[in-house]
Amino acid sequence: MEFTLPLERYKEHNMVLHGWTDLTVWRGCPRIAET
Repeated sequence: MEFTLPLERYKEHNMVLHGWTDLTVWRGCPRIAET
């Protein structure tokens, strides 16, 4: 079973997802990508 994040459902909200950095962090920012 594959799980995908329902990001479209929460596009109007601020959402904090702990432990899913690889799926949620935009890798275009070098400062964030280095962590």
